[in-house]
Amino acid sequence: MIELCQSSLSAYISSVKFHNYSSSFISVGDSKGKINLYDLQTIMNIRELKIHDGRVSALDFINYNGTNAAMLSGSKDKTIKLSDLRMNNSVVRKFDSHLG
Repeated sequence: MIELCQSSLSAYISSVKFHNYSSSFISVGDSKGKINLYDLQTIMNIRELKIHDGRVSALDFINYNGTNAAMLSGSKDKTIKLSDLRMNNSVVRKFDSHLG
């Protein structure tokens, strides 16, 4: 697990969330605003999202439009973003001015 979640030297891991419906997926957010989605069965990074400008402080997988391939992420950049994980860097909706 430690090797899987290694971040760059200038960033630290700031949030972690296991998928609600499948324990083989985990998302990891870092202090630079990057989110990585890992498949724990293959030990592969399957998606990298660069959608925030600040530390990722909260992550959650949700059911959106009948699919479990969506994620909410909250950041110190004062945004909450809804992402479709089937597409690269696909922000479906952005909510501004939350308290971070």
